[in-house]
Amino acid sequence: MLSARSCLVQFVLLSMGCQSFGGVMASLHISGSCSGSFGGTENGRALVSLAASVNQFGDAATQLDVALRTACVHMGDAMHLALRDRDDTRATCEQVALQVREDMTQLRAQHGLQVEIAVSPPRCSVNVDAYAQCAGGCDASFQPGRAEVRCEGGEISGTCSGECRGACWASVAGSCSGTCQGVCDGTCSARSSDGSCAGSCSGTCRGQCAVRAQGQCGGECHGGCSVAYAAPHCSGHVVPPQISARCSASCDARLNAQASCTPAGAMLRVTGDAGADMLPRVERLRAAVEGGYGDLLAVAVRVRRVAETGADLVSNAQSLPGIIGGLGASAAICAGAASAGAVAAMAKVSTSVSVSVNVSASFSATGG
Repeated sequence: MLSARSCLVQFVLLSMGCQSFGGVMASLHISGSCSGSFGGTENGRALVSLAASVNQFGDAATQLDVALRTACVHMGDAMHLALRDRDDTRATCEQVALQVREDMTQLRAQHGLQVEIAVSPPRCSVNVDAYAQCAGGCDASFQPGRAEVRCEGGEISGTCSGECRGACWASVAGSCSGTCQGVCDGTCSARSSDGSCAGSCSGTCRGQCAVRAQGQCGGECHGGCSVAYAAPHCSGHVVPPQISARCSASCDARLNAQASCTPAGAMLRVTGDAGADMLPRVERLRAAVEGGYGDLLAVAVRVRRVAETGADLVSNAQSLPGIIGGLGASAAICAGAASAGAVAAMAKVSTSVSVSVNVSASFSATGG
């Protein structure tokens, strides 16, 4: 027998005009079920904020699924695979992963042949101002202001209209006169812990080129600006002071759903004689790496971020029906819609996590 909460979730899902994704009911927007301020009380503000976060979370779930499928289609087309169902994310990505795994396994089993994929991880960040606005809208005790927001495990960077006091970063696929942050097709003077280049590059740098700032910066300024950054972004975790755990979970999920990530840099390196019989596998694998592997890695990072904060969002959404008490029937419907929408979106995100992990792992296959 269904519980009362399960019945409410089922009813709300149907009333929201949900679509089915692989047996999972999912709605992209719950705004039709969540209109009004619900009295402007603490719980009312939390409900409005959470509903907006669930909308963003649902949008992100669908966008990430599309981005993941697109990356797999691009790799499949580059490899000249006859994709059986390019409208199905899991089926398309599994077909690509199967071929990549087979090629990697065969190549790495060859004596005297070394196959390496050089990768510069994607860089992701969230909008600091948007986080502050979310926190202020959810928790009345918080007054938005950049000075009150910290960036843990990363740094704040952005557009600097004054004097940039650190390094000026710009995307590059060529020579870099400063520090190459990415993949170096040549000799790199220093590498980071993940193996990507983090020094001078004597060849082609693919990723970010960081040069010491000398006044104005036409790219992205890191390390400080003489005036307030425009559109500041945090590459770590945004921490506003003294807001409720419920609002923190809501804003974390909303901003991670909106996080921007640069594509990863990826390049195939083959050392040794592959032999005529292995050359087709080398070229097919190279086509996959250049055709969409970097995009897939960026999607995978975003998916993990969304999944981590989405779990807290789902927990908070499911607890809402029990705390909204005197806010009325419309609030109860909104709370049910938020709970249902969060659960459905999380199911879609979880599938994307599984698929992205499978494809990523195929590029690390080893020979027997």
